[in-house]
Amino acid sequence: MAKLVHEPNLLHHYFDPTSAIYTIIEEMRQGCLHNECRRFEVGLVNRAKKEVQIKNESLDASTYPFAQDLYHHLHGNKKGRVVMAVEGTFYGNNDIKSAIPVDLTKELYLLFGKARQVPTTIDDAVTLQKTGEFIDAHRGYLSQEGFNEFEIERSKFFYFRELDLEHFLDDEGKLDLKRLLPLIIPTNYVVLDQVAKPSLEEYMRLAPTHVSYRLKKSIVRKLLNKLCSSKGSITIGGDYGNKKRDVLVDWVAHRPVLPNLDDVNNLETFLRGSPKIGNSKVEYMYTKDYYEHPGGSGGGTEFKSKTVVAQVTTKGFEPCVREIQIVDKKTYYGNEFTEGKESHPELEKKRKHAPRKIKTVREHYVKILEEIFVTGKDIIHI
Repeated sequence: MAKLVHEPNLLHHYFDPTSAIYTIIEEMRQGCLHNECRRFEVGLVNRAKKEVQIKNESLDASTYPFAQDLYHHLHGNKKGRVVMAVEGTFYGNNDIKSAIPVDLTKELYLLFGKARQVPTTIDDAVTLQKTGEFIDAHRGYLSQEGFNEFEIERSKFFYFRELDLEHFLDDEGKLDLKRLLPLIIPTNYVVLDQVAKPSLEEYMRLAPTHVSYRLKKSIVRKLLNKLCSSKGSITIGGDYGNKKRDVLVDWVAHRPVLPNLDDVNNLETFLRGSPKIGNSKVEYMYTKDYYEHPGGSGGGTEFKSKTVVAQVTTKGFEPCVREIQIVDKKTYYGNEFTEGKESHPELEKKRKHAPRKIKTVREHYVKILEEIFVTGKDIIHI
């Protein structure tokens, strides 16, 4: 098979050149550049699928321990809370895109657990389990309102200092998740309750800072977009003034939301020194400065962050490349809540108007990538 000479493989940081998935991505890149639908033997695809499963489980196992190290570096030993936000759609008489919040603080052991079903990760297993428990507890109400299933689209995990959540706690110490959730993710509904988007003033006054992470579910879309980019545009490290694309570095992404820009710069400077954080050793690679060159992968031109790319080795786990997307609180509001940005669905609509041959090539490769990266839907019946 032909090899690319001038560009690195998009999975350079995660797989060896002798791996099946590396070979497939190399050939897909050539196919996209020449508008060719290249075919792959079933055995090669199956090997790639197994390689991705093993890598996904390895990244997943070390993600929560590093997230905890990062939280403790920023907040010391201050008592914290962990909240999971599950985004998806309730289907029934009317369909509602919504979010289900779950307070995981008393069940953190789940995030250190072993995934129950291959190739399910810890995050996926916890998401499915806790969402299922929520549906079970509210099945009568949800059914009465005319809904028959909930499709999980993605989940994120948020870490807060307990003292920053005091005005969200009742007398028994229980979180008012309906009030909290609209301040950390953009959503029109919390379960079936409609909620309003906070104004900037409300957000700055009420929203707690946090550290979040997610094991990305959008790898197929991200890889396909990079595969279909112009010739010579893929580099190691990127070139953000000239809109070059770097190889994949954000299979796992961590996002510290800090009080102000000085805090952002200070953390980025600290990480440049390749420090040890708790049980994790950070080996700094480079920074993608989206404050200076807004854009990023979010679809719009307004996305801003200082995104550090580093290889992180957490004690007891394999080293892995991670993105640490550092952002100040006001900018986070602009990234997540401001209207007018191009969303991923809007970008997909634009791609539908691409020439037929290009669409055919994209559709051909996306099916193969979805099989390899196992992008099936999680649906819970009500």
